[in-house]
Order: sequence, then C-alpha cells, then structure tokens
Amino acid sequence: MLKRAFIVSIIFLGISISLFLTNLFIITKKDLSEFESMTQKNGDFKSQTAHQIRKDVKKDLYIIDNSSRNHYIVSSNESEIFLNKKNQKYELIENLNNIKFLCYENVEDQNSGQIKDISAQSGIYYFPAHKLNLKNIDLSFYNITNSIDSYVSRNPFFTGMAKELFFSVNKKKPVIEVKSFEGSFNPHKGL
Repeated sequence: MLKRAFIVSIIFLGISISLFLTNLFIITKKDLSEFESMTQKNGDFKSQTAHQIRKDVKKDLYIIDNSSRNHYIVSSNESEIFLNKKNQKYELIENLNNIKFLCYENVEDQNSGQIKDISAQSGIYYFPAHKLNLKNIDLSFYNITNSIDSYVSRNPFFTGMAKELFFSVNKKKPVIEVKSFEGSFNPHKGL
C-alpha cells in the first residue's frame, strides 16, 4: 500500500513538473503580442537617463601617431556618471573628483618621450567624444631620457598652474588647451 502511494505521488509530481516546464518554455501568441507592446512602449521614449557613482576610476586612451604611441590615463578617486539616451544615441557625462591625468607622448620605446603629469580638483569627461575638461589644475612636464620609471625622481622642465584645461581628440590627434595659466620653464631640464 505504501509502495503504491509512493509511485502515484512520483507520477503526479512528474506530471506537475512537466506541465510547469511546458508552460514556462513554450511561447504563445499572447506572449508575443505582450512582448511587442512592451517594446513599442519603450521605443516611444525620446529621452532616458541613468545615474551611477563609482570609486577609483581609471580610463586609458591609446592614440597611434606616425611611429609613436601616445597613452593617456585619467584616474579619479570618485566619479558620478549620468547617461542620457536621445534618439537612440547615448551620451555619457562623468563628473570626476581628485583627478590625475598622465600623458605619455612620443614614446617610441621605454627610454624616450615626454610625460605630462596633470592633477586637478575636478573635471568632466564626455563619452563617446573622449573630451575632458579639468578645473584648478597643476602641470608638470618631464622628458624621458633613460626610463619611464625614472621621471618621477627628476625635476620637470615645465611646471605651472591653470584654471582650466581642455583635452580632446581631433582627427586622431590629441589636442590640449590650457586657459588662465601661470608657469615656469627650466630649459636645462628640457634637454
């Protein structure tokens, strides 16, 4: 008697699971029409936004210029991202705080080139345009003569402060514009 009840319950459980899985995986015409109405409703929105806060942000941008590779690194302690969707195109605006912007330019090997070491209190990064706008900045420019690792211990050939810096890429060429800056140049360190 117990054996018969066990077998009947196993059969009933098997039929129940089969019906559940059948209803779960079979797509009906009703499911399709509900899905189409949902996608049409979502497509009617002209603008859509999203927001996110991130910690320890780092961005790398590589640009090949003739025979040299330029490497740009933007790092920030904290950032706040706003994502806007307009007419099926996305624009990302990222507000950055405590920024370090390193520019490795004309680096053909590890032993030659120039490093621009830029730090800023705040800034905005625009994607997909790859534009960077920094505020309240400190600039230090170094020449690499022996090794990239040794530039930190060397004195820069140019130092300065500025209120604003704009970085962009125009026709695969990096463009840096600085406004309202004061600086000093040491020609002996530039050699």
